[in-house]
Parts: sequence; C-alpha cells; structure tokens
Amino acid sequence: MKFFTDRAGNGGSDNAAFYAKQVPVLFFHTGGHPDYHKPTDDPDKIDAKSEEAILRLEIRLLENALQQPKMTFTPVK
Repeated sequence: MKFFTDRAGNGGSDNAAFYAKQVPVLFFHTGGHPDYHKPTDDPDKIDAKSEEAILRLEIRLLENALQQPKMTFTPVK
C-alpha cells in the first residue's frame, strides 16, 4: 500500500463535495489502468486483492475512529 497526503481530497471524485464543505475525507483507490472509467473498463480489471486489503483497512479505521473525538477539518496545502 502507498499512502499520500496531498490535494487529492479536492479532486474530481465523489469525496470532493465533502472536502468543499470542509468535511474531513479519506480517499482510497486500488490504482488506475488504461481502461479506467471507459466503456472497456470491465469487471475483470478489478484488483480484488487490493480491494480486499483496502476494505479491511477501512473497517479498522472506522472502528478506531468511532472511539476517537470528532475529527476537525484540515485543508491540504
């Protein structure tokens, strides 16, 4: 897994609307490929192993976050 802290929070994905309203966001992605978001982007191109790892990480993060104080928004610079 690779971790980045960058301006991707205000990019073109669904999380951008939350970022614009100053709601903290985390963005997870299994990576792109030449057919990404094209009609030829078929299910066989899903990286299931990476998707499983991301889902397991997200579950652990959510379980931990529920035990923490409310997050504050920090804009990425």
